[in-house]
Amino acid sequence: EKKRDLICDQERVHAKDPPHVYLDHLRTYLDPRSNRSTRKRKLLADSSSTQVLRDLEISLRTNHIEWVREFLSEENHGLDVLVDYLSFTQVVMRREQLLNKEKSASMDGLSRSPTRRLKRSNTIGSPRSIKNSKLNMGEARDDVHVCIMCLRAIMNHQYGFNLVIAHKHAINCIALSLNHRSLRTKALVLELLAAVCLVSGGHEIILSAFDNFKQVCGEAHRFETLMDYFKNYDEFHIDFMVACMQFINIVVHS
Repeated sequence: EKKRDLICDQERVHAKDPPHVYLDHLRTYLDPRSNRSTRKRKLLADSSSTQVLRDLEISLRTNHIEWVREFLSEENHGLDVLVDYLSFTQVVMRREQLLNKEKSASMDGLSRSPTRRLKRSNTIGSPRSIKNSKLNMGEARDDVHVCIMCLRAIMNHQYGFNLVIAHKHAINCIALSLNHRSLRTKALVLELLAAVCLVSGGHEIILSAFDNFKQVCGEAHRFETLMDYFKNYDEFHIDFMVACMQFINIVVHS
């Protein structure tokens, strides 16, 4: 299966599309007025947002460094668009998680008292309501994961790494992706955060990112959610446990 994936990916080794093609797609998903444009709808009809991100990740990982520089250039603002899209999908993902918890609580209440009618809470809107139903968007959790992979590909280059660290919201968005239910995604996020923590000034950036995480997620203490994942895992996942221990060691000793 791995060999088959490599063969399929081989077609994408050469840059088929310039960076602006991927960025036009992502900007269209972020633009609430995009459903008014028939041309833009046709542009997105052939592939989902997740597939666009996967193709982008392959391009960032396999194309020449000049392609990556063009993507990150001041003209294209590739990093800004990618971080904005990651932030958007994180909001959708958190709302989906809250909605699922609400449904579970409602079902639990009904099972305990079948004759009691439960009113549906109006505090949480449908996650689909903040998506554009006329656009071909993938699952938010899939898009968050592939966005993180795209950022990893960018950070593999020193030029891209420096831009990510200097970006106002990039590290905060990466840290917030720890809310993803996949331990594989959590491990990937921790690897990126650990790499940031190792560079000059990175320790303060990481602490600031987890201060932001604490505020957004309503933690009582910084790193509370991360430690809950580490202590109360539903399944043993060696990559996550190793990444978590490495991250803790780096934060403590930096």
